[in-house]
Amino acid sequence: MPGATAYFGLMNLLEPKKGDKLILNGAAGAVGSVVGQLAKIHGCEVIAFVGDDSKLDWCKNELGFDHVFNYKKVDFSEVIQRVAPDGCELFFDNVGGNWYHTIINKHLKKYGKAALCGSIENYNDKEVKLYPSTNNSILSKELRIQGIIVNTFAKDWPKAFTEMNQYIREGKLKVKETTYEGFENMRSAFYGLFKGENTGKAIIKA
Repeated sequence: MPGATAYFGLMNLLEPKKGDKLILNGAAGAVGSVVGQLAKIHGCEVIAFVGDDSKLDWCKNELGFDHVFNYKKVDFSEVIQRVAPDGCELFFDNVGGNWYHTIINKHLKKYGKAALCGSIENYNDKEVKLYPSTNNSILSKELRIQGIIVNTFAKDWPKAFTEMNQYIREGKLKVKETTYEGFENMRSAFYGLFKGENTGKAIIKA
């Protein structure tokens, strides 16, 4: 399912073209890592954000993303401005919160597109956070913003899996799993998702 989410979120919602710049957070996760690789296959420049240096190394040196940053060590808005001063065409959002509002307002070009896949920054909020409005940016830049629920595309899953399996056989698409041994570790695995402990898909092995 993460592969299908990545495929349809990128290909159907964002419709990447060669030369497009893609902003991608959660880039080492099960969805994000596939999004970034598919974007590279289709000629995009990928600006990726991860949560630790080992993930940075994997995304940069194994997956070939163009610009990779540990968001805990940088101001993400400043580095986007540095590597893409004229803005970006595409944004795949796995995080939400301040990422969404900042990138919509400051970094998407006119006619830019955003695919919203997750909002992990806000899942555990006990109080509602207030962010700058994005309405003026969406209107003035004529942005297209859409959420991705993968079951919407269920009839087209076979096509996506066939295409991605071919990329895997050709060495163009790599996958990684973080495996937890035993159902007794299910709670730790689940909590780990919210702490960014997994690289790629988190798997519980019985």
